[in-house]
Amino acid sequence: MPFTADERKKISEMLREKGVPEKCPLCGQGEFRLPDSIAFIHVFEPGKVMETLGGQVEFGWFPAGSMPCLILICNNCGNTLLLNLKVAGLWDELRLEEVREREAVK
Repeated sequence: MPFTADERKKISEMLREKGVPEKCPLCGQGEFRLPDSIAFIHVFEPGKVMETLGGQVEFGWFPAGSMPCLILICNNCGNTLLLNLKVAGLWDELRLEEVREREAVK
């Protein structure tokens, strides 16, 4: 679901308030664009080590949730920044959990 004009305004205000540069820090030329999507980075925790009759057994990595991120892409070099929406305070302000639930029902 695309960001509304009001959501884009709130995002722009947050980026300015937080001091996010308008020009790409990688190439110094391009401006960032905001696609109409967010990214979820899956987070994993280390597995458990258990003692068995045969010795220690380690169980790999287990899912521990995800981090919703705002995507910013440089129009010149393609440098992609991911900003954690919860840390930035936008997840709750934009009520993205409600949007996510509505979209899942469709």
